[in-house]
Amino acid sequence: MSSSASPDAMAQNASGETEAMPPRYHIQLSLFEAQGRSFAYLARQRMCPQSLARLGEEVEVRVPVAQPRSRKVTFQSKAARYGDDPIAVIQECCAKTSEYRERQLGLKEILFRLLLADGNRPKTAEELYGEVMEWVSFSDGRVITPQAIQRLLERDDFYCFAPVPEGPS
Repeated sequence: MSSSASPDAMAQNASGETEAMPPRYHIQLSLFEAQGRSFAYLARQRMCPQSLARLGEEVEVRVPVAQPRSRKVTFQSKAARYGDDPIAVIQECCAKTSEYRERQLGLKEILFRLLLADGNRPKTAEELYGEVMEWVSFSDGRVITPQAIQRLLERDDFYCFAPVPEGPS
């Protein structure tokens, strides 16, 4: 893997030496807007028929609310439209269908769907590699390595993959 980790993404190994932590990638939603594109449109194209049929339906969602005095988080219900949060819809419904995990998809599309299915939680190329290998079949002839995945993530401009800036621990 390349050593493109930020200076903040450093850790000490067992012998006390400082080494770069591997970058973690996510889908950077703001890049879609910067490119004049719609993330919601692209995400909806990955939704299952059941979710597409419910788009716009009024639903009740729980939202976290911080209580400043007690420093606790409580949840309140509020009305929303189904599909307003396409990542949540895909994570909670669509990613669980067999159609979502088609083995013949391109590798970048698989990476995009894996991140969507996990709520866009940042992951390293190594973590994504493990998940990709559970998705695809060895018999399909693809040669996939963590390094190849990292190169795809670094050179992408369609799915808006981006490294997550690491802050101090």
